[in-house]
Amino acid sequence: MGQEFHHIEYVIEDGIAVLTMARGKVNALNLEMVKEMLLAVEDAQRAHDVKALILASNRPGFFSAGFDIKEVFLYDKPRMADHLRSYGALIHKLHHFPKPVVAAINGHNFAGGAILALACDFRIMAEGEFGFAVNEIKVGVVIPPAIFQLCADVVGVKNAHHMILTGDPVESAPALAIGLVDALVPAEEVLERAREMAAHVAKSPGPTYAAVKAVIRAATGHSAEHGGFALAPPVEPWFTPEAEARKKAMLEGLNRAK
Repeated sequence: MGQEFHHIEYVIEDGIAVLTMARGKVNALNLEMVKEMLLAVEDAQRAHDVKALILASNRPGFFSAGFDIKEVFLYDKPRMADHLRSYGALIHKLHHFPKPVVAAINGHNFAGGAILALACDFRIMAEGEFGFAVNEIKVGVVIPPAIFQLCADVVGVKNAHHMILTGDPVESAPALAIGLVDALVPAEEVLERAREMAAHVAKSPGPTYAAVKAVIRAATGHSAEHGGFALAPPVEPWFTPEAEARKKAMLEGLNRAK
């Protein structure tokens, strides 16, 4: 590809592209990391030798903790707007990727990281006491309607309602029971099982898979032609006095915990 990455690893092996998040202890997403992921996803889509994509993590016990609060909450308005647009584009590209996409969830997965996994076609998760949470409500973030629909498409309206309004993590066994993940395996086997699933699904004719996936997305209200996810709301709500106070309190809390 010729691109130097600092926050991810990207390799293509046996027709499967593996995009591995590799930033900090918990793969906290900042603007640079999101843009690197976008470049890798776009490359995997263009590459004729790529038959499937895996989204993975090399951080033990963590897929992703979501946005890097300590950095993103300090962005000014232009940088925050760029971050929201870029993240929305990443979710859109993953969700409409014309080839199979499998999330290899090796541990905890929260907020923006959980939404990344929901945008994939299939999810393999590690066994154990790991949580999967769409917990934006707990940090005062109002999710766009498309994110609720994305969650509901995977677990049904009732379960999505509970997950998003409580923000509580769903542990591995319940996640399998409600269809949030497709399989549970030991943590050390997550990536290999994701490879197996990706290779299996990729046996379908590529153009047919892309066409059927497009039908499914359109049927659930996610037309690729109409912008997909409305993940870049006006940036002003992030900078109201109330929002600034909330961000300050969260940052102070993190610093005290540290």
